[in-house]
Amino acid sequence: MSATVFWLCLICAICVCLVSLVSSHLFRKEPNITTELMSMVSFVPGFAVAAAILPFVSVRFESPLLATLMVKNILYGLAFYYRYESLRKFGPFIGALMLGTQPIVIFVLALGMLGEGLPPMQILGVALAAGALLILARGSNGDGAIRISWPDFTLYYALPTLVAALAVVWDRYLLKGRLTGMEFFALDRLTLLPALLIALALIRGRDFPRVFRSGFDRALLARNWIPLAAVAVLVTGSVFPYNLALEMEKAAIVGLFRNAAYPLAAFLGAFLFSHRVTGREWLSLIMVVAAMFFSTL
Repeated sequence: MSATVFWLCLICAICVCLVSLVSSHLFRKEPNITTELMSMVSFVPGFAVAAAILPFVSVRFESPLLATLMVKNILYGLAFYYRYESLRKFGPFIGALMLGTQPIVIFVLALGMLGEGLPPMQILGVALAAGALLILARGSNGDGAIRISWPDFTLYYALPTLVAALAVVWDRYLLKGRLTGMEFFALDRLTLLPALLIALALIRGRDFPRVFRSGFDRALLARNWIPLAAVAVLVTGSVFPYNLALEMEKAAIVGLFRNAAYPLAAFLGAFLFSHRVTGREWLSLIMVVAAMFFSTL
């Protein structure tokens, strides 16, 4: 991994970590904050930035490309919604932890779909990340088990993880000589906001207009505009360095580095929200740091 990719991935990971912490704080402080509101807040600034830079970017508005981006981003909108729902439902520790296993799925998909093999040290990094998450899962509630039903496991873990991993692999495919990082950012962010609205409509069905309006209560926004603005800036700030890094490095490595932010956010959330950290959890943190180190070799 080059120094440029390292710093891009580090900036992205820091932003992702802070998004998880600020979102968890909001859900704990303000139960009336809706997942729809959080999702919209996350994507509106990226849409605005993409629209602003569009005159300065040579973008090809080709129908097949736009159609595939819309389909990919509808799926990603579903995954993003259930990411926030996992933070709301399971709390900042387990919710963030569940999101951290994506690099293992990304590695498998990238190997099969893009033919991206990894050298032994980077495979070791992926294995350490997987082991760290298994250790955390065995000891995360303080009594050695996460009590998650199979429907919850499918909805809040399997679906977001698989869809988000597919999105990373698809992004890498487009960035391998087909689009520059700037071109991809503009097209992706412009299609992501309408795709998110379609995804939310699919989730909520007929209740979508009512739920959507209730989330944008003026008093609620006035009380929480600072953390909401922070989430908006941090999500947008994580995307651009991610695109640039994915243009230069393998999907599995970028995914490993970015998603290492979730276990780290789980630990920071444990301290901020009074979760007792066990010996298993300390061991998993060491393994996550080691995984990030091996991924740079």
